Amino acid sequence: MGVSFINIARKVGDEIKKHIQIIFETWKDDNRNALLYNSAGEDSVPLDEERLVVVKVDGTGKYAVVAVLTQSQGAKPGEKIFFARNPDAAIVSKISMLNDGSITILADGDIKQTTKKNHITEATENITLTAKKDFTAKGENANIEAKTKVTVKGGDVELSGKVKATGGSFECKGVASPTGQGCLCAQPFCLVTGAPQTGDKAEGT
Repeated sequence: MGVSFINIARKVGDEIKKHIQIIFETWKDDNRNALLYNSAGEDSVPLDEERLVVVKVDGTGKYAVVAVLTQSQGAKPGEKIFFARNPDAAIVSKISMLNDGSITILADGDIKQTTKKNHITEATENITLTAKKDFTAKGENANIEAKTKVTVKGGDVELSGKVKATGGSFECKGVASPTGQGCLCAQPFCLVTGAPQTGDKAEGT
């Protein structure tokens, strides 16, 4: 069994069940059906009006779509670019594996990663996470460890829960305003003896 017919056809529709059935037009008003053969592990359906390579399987009367004419996204030799389009053919997400060893992911919508086990991210140099709006990290336990320094900065920084400082010192600048409640002393010197009774560093925490 071989190939007896090769043609360029126009896709006019599809029917997706267990497999992808492409409806194509080889010439005006002559529509036929063919199974789409993608690469292993790939699920991708061409858009209507795209050009297909259609072959006729000799002796069976059946057709197969084996390739789709794809518009270049700027890939250089050795590179791989995966992209998805909306019904108007506008690109809405793209994964680019470039020949300099970098990988870029662009998406007009959300990016979601789900794993049933562990999610491990490692870098021999830097990792940067940036959000223009909110950033949320949740877990049953959270551990943040740095060999040299950890910096937490914000317009307002709030610690909620039991806070314990150990293994070093705790330093806090500023003056406590007397409010009648709280654990901070608002009187820097004893009114009786004049001895200092406040400091800005707690040692041996």
